[in-house]
Amino acid sequence: MSTLYRCLDKAATPEGNPVLEYGLKSLTNNRNPWRLCTVTQVEEVKLIIRILPLWLTTIVYGLVLSQTLTFFVQQASTLDRTVGSLFTIPSASVLAFSSVAVLVMLPIYEWIIVPLSRWCTSSGHGLTLLQRLGIGLLLSVFTMIIAALVERRRLDVAEDYGLLDDPSTTIPMSVFWLVPQYILFGISDVFALVGQQEFFYDQVPDNMRSIGMALSTICTELLSVTYLSSILSTSLSLDL
Repeated sequence: MSTLYRCLDKAATPEGNPVLEYGLKSLTNNRNPWRLCTVTQVEEVKLIIRILPLWLTTIVYGLVLSQTLTFFVQQASTLDRTVGSLFTIPSASVLAFSSVAVLVMLPIYEWIIVPLSRWCTSSGHGLTLLQRLGIGLLLSVFTMIIAALVERRRLDVAEDYGLLDDPSTTIPMSVFWLVPQYILFGISDVFALVGQQEFFYDQVPDNMRSIGMALSTICTELLSVTYLSSILSTSLSLDL
């Protein structure tokens, strides 16, 4: 048994007998699963507890992801989205810049970054899963910094043209100002989101793979049912 969280070992200890006797057929057949767990079950619970701190960290990345689907799109809806004189980019279509960044970055990561990291670290895996996740989280931080600077610029332009109190008017500022933050978020997606899924899939036993994948995706769902994303969106809300 693992020495961590030893208090949980009591769940696998028969009442009145401090010695674990799982080799006895009578004990295995007669045990009440609600009162006596197997050693394997206890170790699986310990494993889930050990990865919970990292899971809580990835919630921050889910918060950034939610902004790309809400706040960034709202930014785009107020900007000049015309291309030439015949075509206007739909505000929600700016998400395509992030998808293009992912498509371009994936082969770069596999063909360039991974071999280079293997050469630098002398490791067959190149970047570890935690390193990959950490790089993605760091890039997501820079994404929000760029988004804040662009928003500051957008508000300054709106103030210069006297459009702060006119939400129906398009600000004379190109929507392509949003491209850098979408591209950087797409790159962070390759590191953080994919690395997160690989980590939780790899760190759990074979019979708990579904739980591992659920942990990797529940961050975004958790933000959808909490006020955390709403609080951030309110603090960054548009004045238009």
